[in-house]
Amino acid sequence: MKISDDYRNNDKYRIFFEKSVDAMLIIEDYKFVDCNEAAVKMLGYANKSEMINMHPTELSPEYQPDGKESKIKAKELLDITYEKGTCIFEWVHKTKKGKEIPVDVSLTAISTHDKRIIHTVWRDISARKDAENERNKLREKLHRSQKIEAIGLMAGGVAHDLNNILSGIITYPEVLMYSLPPDSTLRKPLSIIMKSGERAAAIVADLLTVARGVAASKKACDFNKFIADILVSPEYMYLKKQNPNVTLNTKLTNEVLMINCSPVHINKSIMNLLINSYEAVNSNGVITISSSRQFLDKPISNYHNINIGDYAVLTITDNGIGITKQDLDRIFEPFYTKKFLGRSGTGLGLSIVWNTIEDHNGYIDISTGNFGTTFNLYIPMVARSADTETEEMPYTNYTGNKEKILIIDDEPVQRELLCNILSLLCYLPVAVSSGEEAIEYLRSNYVDLIIIDMILGKGMNGKETYEKIVEIHPGQKAIIISGYSNSTDIEETQSLGAGAFISKPYKINIIGKTIQESL
Repeated sequence: MKISDDYRNNDKYRIFFEKSVDAMLIIEDYKFVDCNEAAVKMLGYANKSEMINMHPTELSPEYQPDGKESKIKAKELLDITYEKGTCIFEWVHKTKKGKEIPVDVSLTAISTHDKRIIHTVWRDISARKDAENERNKLREKLHRSQKIEAIGLMAGGVAHDLNNILSGIITYPEVLMYSLPPDSTLRKPLSIIMKSGERAAAIVADLLTVARGVAASKKACDFNKFIADILVSPEYMYLKKQNPNVTLNTKLTNEVLMINCSPVHINKSIMNLLINSYEAVNSNGVITISSSRQFLDKPISNYHNINIGDYAVLTITDNGIGITKQDLDRIFEPFYTKKFLGRSGTGLGLSIVWNTIEDHNGYIDISTGNFGTTFNLYIPMVARSADTETEEMPYTNYTGNKEKILIIDDEPVQRELLCNILSLLCYLPVAVSSGEEAIEYLRSNYVDLIIIDMILGKGMNGKETYEKIVEIHPGQKAIIISGYSNSTDIEETQSLGAGAFISKPYKINIIGKTIQESL
């Protein structure tokens, strides 16, 4: 097949054609019959003779980004050009080595004697596409963050009310059990009530994790120990019992991976990922959990808080069904779930993972396909020894000596509950329902300690109340309690001189230990 002599012999055209920085090609009868050096270089061929007589789809992937088959779409566009004279569109070509390149394509039909040819211009738009993809990723990340924040605020409000209710359900049975003889038949039902309340509190804790900015104390821990402990935990044993034919391989590094973390949240995140993998594989699936140390020598794109340094990396891989593009965009949203009705799960699992890793200044990397999914969790390492675990002691180890303690809580049940606990612990409780009442009381009275709820309904909140109190009694000792409160408020209150934070619902020994340490 030969190009028209008119064009082949036109010196001016020839110079323009050959020297153009844009890739230029000539199509005749649906095949390339000529091209310039820019086209050869773009697609990585040695010379133009390798490209001559190729159909455009031979230099293209099988399908275009819109899902249409390249062969069919190319013919449609060429026919439009022959009919209308011009056609401009985006296309994806591929290099000799198979790399895909997005291009702007401009086709112009030219008639010469008995020939119909198409003058083709390609312009590489890889940089533009990369920038568009980057903007889209940032836009999606912002949209997801805003959605999670909105749901988190709602969840936080619900969690506050639920935790106030659960405080009575969990703590009153505990108070009653201390007054019963060891062989009392009431111990078992009271224990069941407590455990049911604790299970409900665990779900509320998940809601609080979704609510951004939840206060959680962090300490130095060995990341590998979390993984090892989870694999012998009752929760994992139950998961394994439900899936007896699934194989779990462990490949933990021998290095000590120290991280500064909230143990409860990291534990929950690892367990949620394992549950996710078990649900993704079939009855004979294989899951691999591994840990490693990785040095990141540059910040991660789209993650403003991911700095250069050493990271502890948890990798969980399964050979399950993979995650669709649609689901991948939404799996970290709260309450998004693909589980069948009646199957366990709140739809919070992966939201908890995402929020936890974000709050620990880490990031999550996911790769998925038809042959499984891999989650990589990156958490910054610290150069510290693990904090020593302390054994939980009975409340009798934390009794007081008639110290006077002021309770500030707007909920009557909470005030009564705390008064009972403090009396049991040999303290002298006084309770008020608002910040204003507390300030009025303290103008003419002295107390050894204040227990203050951060959310007080109408009037001043906990932080504002404590600000006024330290004006009256500088250095006044205080403990913060709350069913839910923004971590910033808690940190600011602590910066004024307040001590530990206790989240509702609480156990008697925790209250006793914290009071003893504060006094």
